[in-house]
Amino acid sequence: MGDLTTMIVNARDYGATPIEENAKYDSTNALNAAFAAAIQKKLPCYVPPGTYQTSGPLIAKGSNVMIYGAGGTNTVIKTLSTDYDCILIGPGANMNNQSLGGFLRDIYFLGPVKQPQGVTAGVKLNGIRQFEVRNVQSDGFPIAFDLINNCFGSVFFNLRAQYNWNTVALNLRSGFQSGNDLQFYNCWLGGTKAAVHISPASGGFHFWGGQLSAGFGLTAPDDNLGIVIIGKDLVTGAIGGTANIIFDGIDFEGYKHVWALRAFDKTNMAVRGCSFLANSGTDALGILKQQRAQSSQFTFENNTVRGPHSGPPIVIEGEYSAFSIYELGTEMNRASFLNYPSLDTSLTMLEVSQIKLGTGIGRSNYASKIVLGNILLRSLNNQLQISTDWGKTWKVVQTL
Repeated sequence: MGDLTTMIVNARDYGATPIEENAKYDSTNALNAAFAAAIQKKLPCYVPPGTYQTSGPLIAKGSNVMIYGAGGTNTVIKTLSTDYDCILIGPGANMNNQSLGGFLRDIYFLGPVKQPQGVTAGVKLNGIRQFEVRNVQSDGFPIAFDLINNCFGSVFFNLRAQYNWNTVALNLRSGFQSGNDLQFYNCWLGGTKAAVHISPASGGFHFWGGQLSAGFGLTAPDDNLGIVIIGKDLVTGAIGGTANIIFDGIDFEGYKHVWALRAFDKTNMAVRGCSFLANSGTDALGILKQQRAQSSQFTFENNTVRGPHSGPPIVIEGEYSAFSIYELGTEMNRASFLNYPSLDTSLTMLEVSQIKLGTGIGRSNYASKIVLGNILLRSLNNQLQISTDWGKTWKVVQTL
């Protein structure tokens, strides 16, 4: 077996020095030199334990970039300013199959202040495809993680961005900017304005497990913000459609002054096995607000809702020619919404919101209940009953 030291590039060998050893040392040039050498040699670059100070962007430009640290917060890259991206990885746009593969693992990227303004990022992926980011934390940036120039097919494990440190945790750019077919596993992401910001003309994003939070740091409700913002470009403000967005087993938790899901244009989305927890005193606005719904399709399946919300669960505005919501098994025990101060499991989100554009299936008093638009059907005491006033009165239509 060969010498393992010849199978990696060690950033210390190129002059990178932790501030624990030299408090004022700037490792920008040394880290960039190590990254360039690793890419040229087609080897992984290892950044040993320590805090490395930088005064400019770190750039790993090429294909099959492989960078890793010592895990947790043992390897920290600490930038002096957010006027630039802390690290930019990838060859750029239009590189096709030259940009396949590689990874970024086990490093903590740290900005100088909490919740800075701007559009720079802690970690920016630029046109690198089928890439893996694992056990990486990014705090103190306008955008913790930013994907541009089609990073399709990439996968992300255990990303961390603290809710009170970043303005936006994860920014998924428009169409070919971020690319489709991106998978996120057990990511704990938070930001003042949004945990996840999805631009128009994009889609194919699947989130599995983890926690998403937003709104802490805001002093008043903002109807345009959400834990997840869908169909609005963070940088330009452009609005448009998205598609194929899936959340499985996510904790939408601790959101303050914002919606859980805030959509600005047509989209298709499934939310399954998730929980929505609005902490006491946080003035959470509701579960979903959708504008320009058009032919959007939403599926809410086996979710739970807890805590106080200042408005109805669902608000749909504007065009909705072929819009539909399918709601199955939503549990709203101990939830409190405007005009419904003490909900129980007999009410679905559609009933509370009184939206005529969906179908809900649930249980009430140990009996099945179906919501069809604004018509409610239930089976109770061997009778089929119907309500056309959102459950205020019921009429027997058939004795079973």
